[in-house]
Amino acid sequence: MYLDPKWRILTVGDGDLSFSRALLTHHRPRLLEASVYDSEATLLAKYAENELEALRERNIHVHTGLDITDPTSVQSIEKKFDLVIFQFPLIPSFATLDDFERHSADASTNTLNRKLLRQFLIHSFRYLLDEAGPRMCYITSKEVKPYRDWNIETSLNRGLEFPCLGSVPFEYDKFPGYRIRNVNRDRVVPDTESRTFVWGSNPPPELKAALKTTPFLGAAYCEICRVGPFVADEDRSKHLRSKRHRKMQVFEDQWSRYLESAVPI
Repeated sequence: MYLDPKWRILTVGDGDLSFSRALLTHHRPRLLEASVYDSEATLLAKYAENELEALRERNIHVHTGLDITDPTSVQSIEKKFDLVIFQFPLIPSFATLDDFERHSADASTNTLNRKLLRQFLIHSFRYLLDEAGPRMCYITSKEVKPYRDWNIETSLNRGLEFPCLGSVPFEYDKFPGYRIRNVNRDRVVPDTESRTFVWGSNPPPELKAALKTTPFLGAAYCEICRVGPFVADEDRSKHLRSKRHRKMQVFEDQWSRYLESAVPI
């Protein structure tokens, strides 16, 4: 993860705030503000070990109850940042089937997570990133199911004027003290292979040189399943009939229906 010490940074959805504290301690950005989706009371009740007071003692502004999907909530923060970071985003689990159905309509949790990330990007560029700065967004996600099935590099770009520029491996050892939390309870999850995906209008040369883009593009590949190249039409046909592809196609069709019904940007 490339971090310029001159940047003004906002972290989004930082559960127990351990990423923000590690970022502050080991990278010392010019300005850091942190945010969590939970209210302060919920944060303290959910995470026995948290960094709220430690950050406040160092005069870091922590925004509690920030809903990145809600423009009104997002606009409560001043538009002054160079970089907005969302680490390991994941929608909370639903308490009941009825609750899920109220929120999901025709969508699966796959679509709901893509929707969360797309709204993060739209609202960050619209309301949080300073027009005079580099205007960067980072999303760090795991390279395992179900996270890989979101197709972050390609699916979120549809209809956006700021495409994904590529990704870099996320190096856990650069953030000592960072605890990756379960979204719903006080539990640390394994630090499996992960990547940080980058959006921005003016990336620094050092970052631009380090970025890798997906190789699974073009007629010889299946972009949504990340497989190929196919050496013959028979190989492609066999893949298209596979259970894996049919499942991923359902996700892509749901995503397309969501985009068609979404409010224009």
